[in-house]
Amino acid sequence: MVLVAVAFILTFVGSGAVSMPALTQGQAQITSTFQDNVLTVSVKNAFDLTGFQFAVNYNPEVLELGRFEPLLPIEEGAFLNNNGAEETFFTYSQENEPGLIKGIVAARLGKKPGVKGSGELAKVYFTAKGEGNPEISISGSIITNSAAEKVPHQVMPVEIGEQAQQPATQNAPGFDFTLALVAVVVIVAIAVFFFVAKK
Repeated sequence: MVLVAVAFILTFVGSGAVSMPALTQGQAQITSTFQDNVLTVSVKNAFDLTGFQFAVNYNPEVLELGRFEPLLPIEEGAFLNNNGAEETFFTYSQENEPGLIKGIVAARLGKKPGVKGSGELAKVYFTAKGEGNPEISISGSIITNSAAEKVPHQVMPVEIGEQAQQPATQNAPGFDFTLALVAVVVIVAIAVFFFVAKK
């Protein structure tokens, strides 16, 4: 049955956003935070959760997917491993477009029931490449239960926090380092000339 859930989720990789009903009391929520160029995606109020899938949209002028090699750009969270899962299936699309990660997919394997409660689903790591609004969001989300059924849920807006600063790659505006270096060399040369002339 759980393997059916895996196949069910995989059929939706790369699909468009799924319209979900308004939030009701006790309904599952997908929440996320973007802090220090790391997107952390979590779930709240889950019940019998066996798998999930979502896409990530971002501003390619501001962010670039990935971090220093050999570290992976996307990591699975620990939530699906709760309640004694034998192992989990986790993958993400390798054929993405600038500004879009088409599919991040995970499912519980084995015969254990689904998990309930709240916890982390995945982390997505970015590198800053410019200034501006990261425009980061979650779309196309699907969560499934042990009967391979889609579970109604709501996707909350990404909470944006402080970001790691991009390393400086150029001099401050209005300051020409080359001209300053030339000026120093000229001053030193003049000083040496007068020192030699006095002798």
